[in-house]
Amino acid sequence: MASRVRLSCPNPDATDPERPPPALTSDLLEEIFLRVASPADLARASTACVSFSGLIADHAFLRRYRSIHSPFLLGFVTSYGFLPAEAPHPSAAVARAIAFSFDYLPRTTKWDRWIPRDARDGRVLLERIRDVLVCDPLSRRYLLLPPITDDLLASIGIQNNDLIFHSRASFIRSGGTEEDTSFSVISWMQSSSRLAFFIFSSGCGCWSVSTSVSWGDLGLDEIDQFISEQCTYDCFYWKLNNMSTVVKLDMNSMRFCTIGLPPGHDRRQIVIVESGESRVAMFSIIYGGTSVECGLLHLFAKWQ
Repeated sequence: MASRVRLSCPNPDATDPERPPPALTSDLLEEIFLRVASPADLARASTACVSFSGLIADHAFLRRYRSIHSPFLLGFVTSYGFLPAEAPHPSAAVARAIAFSFDYLPRTTKWDRWIPRDARDGRVLLERIRDVLVCDPLSRRYLLLPPITDDLLASIGIQNNDLIFHSRASFIRSGGTEEDTSFSVISWMQSSSRLAFFIFSSGCGCWSVSTSVSWGDLGLDEIDQFISEQCTYDCFYWKLNNMSTVVKLDMNSMRFCTIGLPPGHDRRQIVIVESGESRVAMFSIIYGGTSVECGLLHLFAKWQ
């Protein structure tokens, strides 16, 4: 006797078992994290799992993130202290919450205190007579740079009996290719005969000779000192005190040149800025003007 075949109809109330959501690829996760506007939220996301932490901590990702989300402007570091951003600036609340001070640095006296010279990538560069120091005000860590040795000075023709009457330092812009923990500092010294530049790299922890030139090679006979030093488009500019002359150093070619300013700039301070399309502009401060702070500002937009 043939067996009967029983046909069963699907239960309309039955549901398929839940399928796990498709895994997000690293590329897609990176695009998601790049759209997180708050660095604090990004830091919290990195603690969710190991894969998130590894992706967010990657230096290539951090460079992309910083290129999209500019860091907060917390304030200005001056020789008089920290001037926090004020309302209605969006960073005012964060700036007020920061305990910004240099009280953790090596102790100084009234006459040789630490003077801020530059700030870049969250670090501040300070000088005290011949000492140079780099610190992170938020983590309150610092590094005292070693002195430039006599042997290094002698290698470019500056002897112990030469009068070094001016010395300053500044950060070198990394251009986004350096790691977070790396930085470079350029220091320049004026002696009675030469102008010399040295570069400190945090990678090796030492100074090296960058370049040097005699005053005669620059067509200059008598030098007072530099003022108004600035870096624009990978070039350093220094206004000579009591002269209508600027010394320019191209950091790519390490070549010097001098630039004559319009008449009447021998006793003026200037500010050199980027004006777009690789052009350089200059603000000239005219004292005695109607401005409360620093007088009138004239812009020489076509000055090269």
